[in-house]
Amino acid sequence: MTYQTALRISYLALAISLASLAVVMASFLFKFQIPSHFFRPLMGISYLWPGAAFAIAWFKKKVEQEQG
Repeated sequence: MTYQTALRISYLALAISLASLAVVMASFLFKFQIPSHFFRPLMGISYLWPGAAFAIAWFKKKVEQEQG
């Protein structure tokens, strides 16, 4: 796997994590119930965004070093 591919996967992980966080926050804001068998995985996924953001920064730096 190249750094470019890893960077794309990191962007995908960040997007999924932020979408999950948005769903969880919307459920609190608009007061609709999410069943616990969906809520717990959504909460777990939403905690991944800092790691994904760090991975994006790291892989972006590696791609730039690789290009020149």
